[in-house]
Amino acid sequence: MSTVSPHEGLAPSPWVLRWARLWAPGSRVLDVACGSGRHVRALAAAGHAVTGIDRDAEALAPLAGIAETIVADIESGPWPVTGRQFDAVVVTHYLW
Repeated sequence: MSTVSPHEGLAPSPWVLRWARLWAPGSRVLDVACGSGRHVRALAAAGHAVTGIDRDAEALAPLAGIAETIVADIESGPWPVTGRQFDAVVVTHYLW
């Protein structure tokens, strides 16, 4: 199901990085519809515990070992992190 993301290879959003500086070190961060992980990588490198969700398993595969990844279609399936809490949630360029 993998398609080339128009955001693949792009640097993380300056807007996301600007606000991420306000999060406590080691914050638990959820990146919804993370695609190939441009924000997952940057936030994990900054020391945050990142969970990335996307429906594209192929896009998530390179993130193994960097962050927790969850393959899920959040539009037509159950919410995959029910009962879990996060300190911050990142959602960029998500269709809906």
